[in-house]
Amino acid sequence: MKRAERFGESSKSRNDAAAPERIDLSIQGMTCASCAARVEKALIRQTGVEEAQVNLTANRASVLYCPQTVSV
Repeated sequence: MKRAERFGESSKSRNDAAAPERIDLSIQGMTCASCAARVEKALIRQTGVEEAQVNLTANRASVLYCPQTVSV
């Protein structure tokens, strides 16, 4: 995203499309790569989630989501 767009200086109105936000979540209970894949798949299937990446070793998930659709 261009800096001008972030600060509302683009030709598009800020109301046209909300910028996605990223959140890092702590995930507990994952013991294998299959667990991480299932968590990632479940996150991606949620309405408003654009991207999810799960790190088994760090027990973390990074999620890119639309704040107008999803509440955290």
